[in-house]
Amino acid sequence: MKSRVPHPSWIEVDLGQFRKNIEVVRGRIGKALYCLPVKANAYGHGLKEIGRAAEEAGVDYLGVAHLQEGIELRDARVKIPILVLGAIHEDQIDDLIAHQLEFSISSKMKADFVAKRCEGKCRVHLEVDTGMHRTGVRSSTAIELMRHLRDLKVFDVVGIYSHFATAGDAFATRQMETFQVLLMEPIFKEQPLIRHIANSSGITHFPPLDMVRPSLITFGYGAREGVAPCFALKSKV
Repeated sequence: MKSRVPHPSWIEVDLGQFRKNIEVVRGRIGKALYCLPVKANAYGHGLKEIGRAAEEAGVDYLGVAHLQEGIELRDARVKIPILVLGAIHEDQIDDLIAHQLEFSISSKMKADFVAKRCEGKCRVHLEVDTGMHRTGVRSSTAIELMRHLRDLKVFDVVGIYSHFATAGDAFATRQMETFQVLLMEPIFKEQPLIRHIANSSGITHFPPLDMVRPSLITFGYGAREGVAPCFALKSKV
């Protein structure tokens, strides 16, 4: 039998403060698109609730770790674009397309197995490794992969992105320089692409490109006036 006795500890999420944080970030990024990563249950804040609140507050994109998070947001009637930042598997392609989820491509192998399953067009972002060494195609072979995606005809490449490995130091500056040099290649200028790399630290230290992905500051963690945490753990003692 399920207990009806309330637990003496609970979590409160202040959606009013969350919206204020979004306004502060908006003031910093100007006309850049706002992609809010909401991985891991929106970092404990509640995926569906935060997803709906972010959409209502004018966030342009949501970023998730995997297919299941994207489906959960679509089931919650979130309509804005959702980018799956994590790895995908061959048996997930049909669901990614059915739920209108954008996803990352970082290798020819992945591109080829997606192409075999994709009917119509798949909206994808090319992920480039500029120094984090976790995921992404090397910048030295990104042009070759972009040509391959274009030749396969099933891909609508809507964006190109990378991840900062550090926060606002010389290494991050080198990553930004590597990314910007790559973006100057003609193949990446032939069509409009959403270019994005900046996280919360990135929007503080670098001018925004076409889109930013600031999760930490949006949830209230970061030394910026007007930003405050919207998560509180409370307990009766």
